[in-house]
Amino acid sequence: MSLFKKLSLLIFFFSNLIYSQEIDFSFLKSLPKSDVFIQGFYWNSTPGGIWYDSLAKLAPRLASAGFGAIWFPSPVKGMAGPYSMGYDPYDHYDFGEYNQKGSIETRFGSRQELINAINIYHRVGIEVWADAVMNHMNGGEQKLAYECKPYPSFPDSEYMLFNYPNGSGRFRKNASHFYPNLQTCDVNPPYHGDPVFQFGVWLAHDKQNVKDSLIVWGQYLRNVLGFDGFRLDAAKHMDPIFVGPWLQYANSGGYAVAEYYGGTNEIATWLHYTQNVFGGDVSVFDFPLRFTLKDMCDNTSGSFDMNYLDGAGLVNFGISGFDVATFVDNHDFDRIGWDGSIDIGHSPIVNDKHMAYAYIIFSEGRPSVWFKDYFAYGLAGKIDTLIWIRQNYLWGTTTKRDGLNPWYVGAAIPQIEQSRDIYVARRNGGNGKPQAFIVINDNPNEWRGVWVNSNHPNQIFRDYTGVAIDKQSAADGRVELWAPPRGYAIYIPDTTKKINHPPFIQKIPDLKAYINSYFSYQVSYGDPNLDSVQISIINNPQWLSISNTGLLSGTPVLADTGIVNLVVTATDHWGLSVSDTFNLIVFAHPVVDGLFDGEGVWGNPVAIADTLAGWAGAMAKNIYISEDQNYYYFGANIRAYQSMNWAFLINTKPGGSSSESWGRSIIYSHSNLPDFILRGNFNNYAEFHTWTGSFWSGVGSALNSSEFAESIISDTLSNGWVECRILKSALGNPQTIAVQFYITGNSNSNATFDACPNDENTTAWTGVITRLKYYAYRGTKQITFCNLQSPGSATIYQGQSAMVYSRAFGLGLTDTLGPTQGLSVWIGYNQSNTNPQSWINWTEMNYYQDINNHDEYRLNFGNNLNTGIYYYAVRYQYNGGEYLFGGYSTNGGGFWNGTTIVSGTLTILGPPVTPQLISPEADATDISINTNFVWTISPSATYYNLQIAMDTNFTSIIFEDSTITTNSRYVENLPSSKDLYWRVRAKNNYGLSQFSVIRRFTTKYEILKSVFTLSGWNMISVPVSSNNFYRMNLFPTSISSAFKYTQTGYTSVDTLETRIGYWLKFPLRDTIPILGTPILVDTFYVHQGWNMIGSISEDLSINNIIQVPENIIESYFYKYENGYSRSEIIESGKSYWVKVNQTGILILNSQLKNQKQIKE
Repeated sequence: MSLFKKLSLLIFFFSNLIYSQEIDFSFLKSLPKSDVFIQGFYWNSTPGGIWYDSLAKLAPRLASAGFGAIWFPSPVKGMAGPYSMGYDPYDHYDFGEYNQKGSIETRFGSRQELINAINIYHRVGIEVWADAVMNHMNGGEQKLAYECKPYPSFPDSEYMLFNYPNGSGRFRKNASHFYPNLQTCDVNPPYHGDPVFQFGVWLAHDKQNVKDSLIVWGQYLRNVLGFDGFRLDAAKHMDPIFVGPWLQYANSGGYAVAEYYGGTNEIATWLHYTQNVFGGDVSVFDFPLRFTLKDMCDNTSGSFDMNYLDGAGLVNFGISGFDVATFVDNHDFDRIGWDGSIDIGHSPIVNDKHMAYAYIIFSEGRPSVWFKDYFAYGLAGKIDTLIWIRQNYLWGTTTKRDGLNPWYVGAAIPQIEQSRDIYVARRNGGNGKPQAFIVINDNPNEWRGVWVNSNHPNQIFRDYTGVAIDKQSAADGRVELWAPPRGYAIYIPDTTKKINHPPFIQKIPDLKAYINSYFSYQVSYGDPNLDSVQISIINNPQWLSISNTGLLSGTPVLADTGIVNLVVTATDHWGLSVSDTFNLIVFAHPVVDGLFDGEGVWGNPVAIADTLAGWAGAMAKNIYISEDQNYYYFGANIRAYQSMNWAFLINTKPGGSSSESWGRSIIYSHSNLPDFILRGNFNNYAEFHTWTGSFWSGVGSALNSSEFAESIISDTLSNGWVECRILKSALGNPQTIAVQFYITGNSNSNATFDACPNDENTTAWTGVITRLKYYAYRGTKQITFCNLQSPGSATIYQGQSAMVYSRAFGLGLTDTLGPTQGLSVWIGYNQSNTNPQSWINWTEMNYYQDINNHDEYRLNFGNNLNTGIYYYAVRYQYNGGEYLFGGYSTNGGGFWNGTTIVSGTLTILGPPVTPQLISPEADATDISINTNFVWTISPSATYYNLQIAMDTNFTSIIFEDSTITTNSRYVENLPSSKDLYWRVRAKNNYGLSQFSVIRRFTTKYEILKSVFTLSGWNMISVPVSSNNFYRMNLFPTSISSAFKYTQTGYTSVDTLETRIGYWLKFPLRDTIPILGTPILVDTFYVHQGWNMIGSISEDLSINNIIQVPENIIESYFYKYENGYSRSEIIESGKSYWVKVNQTGILILNSQLKNQKQIKE
């Protein structure tokens, strides 16, 4: 078979090659998987459509570590197109397959790449969950009027037409699909809130057609794309009456976890209604726990009280661990993007995250791992070990320290103080698994330990995290367990196992090599346990080898052309191995020998000239361009004499020269002048010339003979071939090349004899000057440069404008006269200096002029903006392709990178903008008399003025502060049970803003009750109903646990209740304020014998106590104040001993007088 036919068949086969890479998936699928899942993306993940493919490569690594599921980003096309993170959904059924919103693919890739990634995870035994964004929509095609207006100032219209003329055409939407509408004409936070604060337009979940369409969409994601479950975005704004049925019909049998950002009671209420009332099988993320973990991790001084962990989070609130997903960080807290930019809301845990992961992976609840913690922040090894421990040993309920009879060791300080440094808990085992203990030490300098009870007497306890030594329990099961400073240890009464995960290989793509060119590829592999790994290959041809570091390398020859199927295997020293199979295709690039290798090697010609001969019969017939990984190749079919000369003009960028580099009578008149020239004669001589800006370099320097060849060997008119190659790097590694080839004579008086593409030819041997004007192009024409030209910064007064200029270059586009057809240009702004890809405010710029082969655009900008500091950049799009972003620098700018090429800064002077009120919400009720007032930041403000009044005219102001420097103020001792009104305005050196809208709120019936304590032990009680009954919240100066009395004796507790009396120790005499709802009447249950009872919110005579049955009290009431004494009054905040002759109740009612006289 001829070389041409062989190469043609090879190219045909490769162009039709189906993705056929195989890993030993059966082995990975057989590995045990935990319930731990990983978030498979981060905020502003790498754009460019590579994310799904990148996630697919990680599947073997995650399967090896034991992950059971991965949470994928939202798969639908968003308003920001290729830069959308999916939280601005536009077309529910565009998964990266329709050319709309600036791209075909989503930020993460194409529909097929998504399906491929899902399939690969399934084949290694890992579930894939979709991020379901169902609350809102963004980017409608045009504004529509709302069907109704809940109040007069409600907006008239919004972008609510979603017809998808270039998209899927499915689930079209109009105003009737959104709140408010004719069916639901109200504002009902949180399920459809005030449009001033909501993002996008909110879907009307109570409309049957909307509910049905969203259910069908969810079924499509499960049944067609292959997702196994969902993460529900913004669940706080979705009514359980919608979510419950949606889960039943769209996610039957699948896992779902809801993002409800709120407090414990809010989350629990939403979960209850979704599960128990409306039948939805769903879990919730544990936000309350995450904030406690952040306090622990970021408080590196060791002053965090580890007792707080005993009651932290949803599981400790009483919600089943099967209904809770615990986490440490996610994309809403860690807002660092792929380019290093930091978005609004950035508030990650920055210290000692390993402590948080130890807590959540040991504890009940389904743990979630943050992508960056695993792949960027160096926690993968620790997390892998924790997952292994969870898989092999952890089971059952949890016993906290109160049930372990702890005795703390390691410091010569009181036990209560030592307890604040230690968290200790026990998983109680079952299902064939033993008890297991975790110890987390908050002390920054010292190891700390604790004695605890276990059911494993005389056994060795091993710390499988590898930091602590083995410990042996005593005959009664008591065991002493230690943990390192700001660290943890997990102890198991078993020494028979060793942690070992199999090695992993990151997915190897199909690879290309070229004959006679050195090939190399670094295989990425490793081992979660950091075991040594041997790497090997089979089926490799003789020219290809693999080093012990995984480097594939070698140089193929012509005989190696074709496809070979290779298998790379990684094996650890325990014998566990994993393999990856891939294809290596060896191509033949042109051989520079003066012979045309055929179009099977070169491809089609980039230009074909007419069939007319030029001067002296010369013909430049056609030209070819080919490439390999290092070189561009140029070739031309010609007819010429040996005495003639040839030249390839090459253009890749703006600029160039009009002068002929060998001084022939030729002027280059292209709209964008050539930057490089490859030229020579037919006597084995050639040169490569580069325009420096002032002269052609390389003139007189011969090219190596291996870089060019030609076949004209006699000075008779002959057909022939000329070819040469040049390193891509010498041309600036261009993606698009403009080329013209011409033949001329060997004298400076000669002009163009013939050219391809066709151009002006000479009409005489001498005395004529010709002009060349036309290029042929290889590669797709595209914008290869854009910038923010000027200004880099501007300062204006409110209402004025700044003229902003921008330039762009594209080979074969902007180097022609007038504006480039199909090129759209915008200027955008944002009040945070973030990546412009995430901005939403864009205005189209106007074409201004051609300048130096660039198109220049400009726009007067800023006159409609409020005072403050804004950042601006430009955005380009050619023929509906991807968006490109231009930034500024002092040396001409270019593509925005956020470091050397940045956004411009626009400062608008004037009074600050009016703040918007956030919390308390309008008409909020049950607001504490001690509450935090929050409003939006006014960017140029230096101070804020907060006013709270009894009336809407603010004639009765009860609180005012005009010195506030942040966007919040904590206010105490507001009137209880009152309608109050609040407003805010901002101030700077240029004046005051208008006051915000006025909001009404109602305070709850609350009092600040003082409890008086003495130094030492006190008999106390909780006289009000508090939001937080944790001992250290109510009595922060106490130095002991609280002890309550029951029929079986004293019990130590740290969560208190009303009605009950407690012993509690204090270091000094003190007055402790406790905030809560007053208790004016309460029922106290008593049992026969002595009882320790609490109090209500007001002092009460013992003669006003009602007894049921009558006359059950048979003792005095005794109080304790450095000794026992009789009491005739039940003082609020105290507790008392009283004896009764039978079980019954005592009713304390501050509104009743002399109902029953107690007998003495």
